[in-house]
Amino acid sequence: MNQLERLYHLLPSIYRQRDLAQGEPLRALLAVMESQLRTIEADIDGLYENWFIETCDEWVVPYIADLLGIDGLNDEKSLLWSQRSYVANTIAYRRRKGTPAILENITFDVTGWRAKVVEFFELLSATQNINHIRLGKSSTIDIRHRANLEQLNSPFDAIAHLVDVRRISPDRIKSEQSFAAMRGKYNISNLGLFVWRLQSYPITNSPAYLLENQTENKVIKYTFHPLGYQINLFNRPQTKTEITQFAQAINLPGAITQQAFAADLKAYQQQYKDARPEQQPPDSQYYGPNRSFNISNISPMQLVSMDLSNWQSPESGKVAVDVKLGRIAFPINEPPTQAVNVSYCYSFSGDIGGGPYDRQPTLATNDSVSWYCVVSQDRKTLQDALKAYLAQDNLSGIIEIADNQKHELTEPITLKKIGRLTIQAANGMRPIISCGENQLGVKVADDNPDAALTFNGILIDAKFSIQTGLKLKIIHCTLIGGVEGEKSKQNIISSLQIFISHSIVGALQLPEQIVSLTVQDSIINSILEDVSSLKKAANDATIDIKKLRNNADLNYEIATNTTDEKSFLRTTLERTTIFGKVNLHELTLASNVIFTAPVTVKNCQTGSVRFSYVPKDSQTPRRYCCQPLEGSDANHQIKPLFTSVQYGDPGYAQLALACAPEIATGADDGGEMGAFHLLHQPQRTAYLRLSLEEYLPAGSEAGIFYMS
Repeated sequence: MNQLERLYHLLPSIYRQRDLAQGEPLRALLAVMESQLRTIEADIDGLYENWFIETCDEWVVPYIADLLGIDGLNDEKSLLWSQRSYVANTIAYRRRKGTPAILENITFDVTGWRAKVVEFFELLSATQNINHIRLGKSSTIDIRHRANLEQLNSPFDAIAHLVDVRRISPDRIKSEQSFAAMRGKYNISNLGLFVWRLQSYPITNSPAYLLENQTENKVIKYTFHPLGYQINLFNRPQTKTEITQFAQAINLPGAITQQAFAADLKAYQQQYKDARPEQQPPDSQYYGPNRSFNISNISPMQLVSMDLSNWQSPESGKVAVDVKLGRIAFPINEPPTQAVNVSYCYSFSGDIGGGPYDRQPTLATNDSVSWYCVVSQDRKTLQDALKAYLAQDNLSGIIEIADNQKHELTEPITLKKIGRLTIQAANGMRPIISCGENQLGVKVADDNPDAALTFNGILIDAKFSIQTGLKLKIIHCTLIGGVEGEKSKQNIISSLQIFISHSIVGALQLPEQIVSLTVQDSIINSILEDVSSLKKAANDATIDIKKLRNNADLNYEIATNTTDEKSFLRTTLERTTIFGKVNLHELTLASNVIFTAPVTVKNCQTGSVRFSYVPKDSQTPRRYCCQPLEGSDANHQIKPLFTSVQYGDPGYAQLALACAPEIATGADDGGEMGAFHLLHQPQRTAYLRLSLEEYLPAGSEAGIFYMS
């Protein structure tokens, strides 16, 4: 019996025969009734599941929270994840109310930030009673213990401090130079909640980068980053085993220090020095296939922690690792016998630019196209997959890269006349496309406007050169070289459309006569509209184009207006940070955007700029609630401050803690302006303060210290 037609098959056969003779109208009616019946049955089945926080639908979570008396549950859209775990653990938290260790768990549940709680009375300098000696008590400074000195004023401080009777501030800014940042910490009733906002992202089985000049210093040089960048290796947080357990360095997404890694190797090698190789576990505390970083075919017994700033050579039989610079050194006479693949963790603010985070909702599925191909190191190459796509009769296709390896392209990407191609990384992967010293070109047959190309989750180590007849989508990607659009032919209006989302992109150098540019939740180096193709107007417009220090800066002056404006580029910018100049003909909308350099928009009669930071001397359409406010010299002191403006740094494009609140909370919903508006960090902080009040020990006061 067909389970989808249960009602119809309950009818007597005589009625079904008569219905068949009349064209089955009764069968169609019962099919509609059957669909409604299945909806009711699914709802009834869900009623039981919705009794439990572990299995209930997301909309039920606030109702269960209300039954438990949890007030002020934050908006789910402001946290980007479910608050199910916080509601589920509430009873366990309340049973341990007043226990400092559970504040770490609460912080992670309500904000997603990992934290460490420090009871500052444990660090107070005090004379001990000889009848009650506490051996683990903090001591005075011993200059022979370098590790303790490096942890001074950190969450892992083990040095005693004098009492400070001043009141601790609820929110503290990390500042190693400012003594005021230390005020009010060391007192009996004070707790410190040290919070890590940056996340640790694991990259697995990626090719190490072989540097040139191998004979220098008699060492073979590699870097963990596949493009040769210097990066600090970060810890992959391990889950705590007990709810009342205080977090240690291994449970936090912090940078791995050379001293900590050296101590880890020393303990491992001392413990297993007499064991046979098959009896030695593959993992130490930080190193191994299941730990924070790993080098293929290298065991912890072979490693040594060294400072490789000058590329010193390790002793024979050893492989040196510098976790601070992300470097690997082999002795010159002992090169690796196989390809060096590495796994490591890098740190970044959020899910932008591609990485091992979840991108499943944005991925194209192979059931939506007629041609699908998987690319990996042990399968077909990317170049071969592109050739296979052109050889097919199918117009739409997907090429999915299933590893974190580097894939070389020696020829431009060619699309069919009306072809639609998606090149995407498998979920959890971040492969690299490299073209050597060449540009990554994209050609479209016959300049057809229906041709479309989508990149998703890929790091592209090349300048992206595209033709005008193309619909280009860049989603969760990093384009280090930026995008350069081909100029339109004379008297031909370009059909180029560009959509960028959750990406890091270099300079955008585009022809003015394209259809649209849309950027959302991204970091852009600069946006430059090439005005060299502007037609000479009837009033004899003059154009002066000057190239400045680099290709990312292009300045132009237009003495008079030109005609034929209907074909010019329309730009929409939302929740974006732009480093460098922005030169556009028309800006349709800029919302929650940080412009770090002057903005020049030729047509200011249309469009709007709202809830954004716009530098002085900018020429934009009408502004609404933008910073700095007009007419006040004091407001021009308000400027965006970033943790780093260097690509590759963990704090790249992250607003500094000292940034003006007009920018840090100046978005339309009270969040921060710029690319990391999606993190909703002001809302997280406010919710954290509200949640901590219920669980603090009686008479205690907590200060929040941001470690990243």
